[in-house]
Amino acid sequence: YDAQTGEVIVKIVNTGDKAQDFTVNLKGMKGSRQATVTTFSADNLTGENTLDAPTKYVPKTSSMTVSAPTLSGTVPAKTFVMYKIAK
Repeated sequence: YDAQTGEVIVKIVNTGDKAQDFTVNLKGMKGSRQATVTTFSADNLTGENTLDAPTKYVPKTSSMTVSAPTLSGTVPAKTFVMYKIAK
C-alpha cells in the first residue's frame, strides 16, 4: 500500500520455466478500479543488458481494470509483475 497515492500494490514473481495462474484476494476492496501493470521478463534469470544490447531487458507498462474483490491472471515464465491498483 502506498499511503501517498492510496494505491494498493501487488507484486508477483514467477522464476519457473512455465506460466503460472494466480488469484489474489483483495479483501475490503469493492467495485472496478484502474490498475497500472509493470511487467519485466527475461529469457534467462541471470541475463543482463550489455553495451551491444542495452534494451534487451526493459520493463513494459500497461493498464487494466481490476474487478474487486479478486485479482486473477497468469504470470509468464521468468517474469516479475507489479500491479498498482488505484483507490
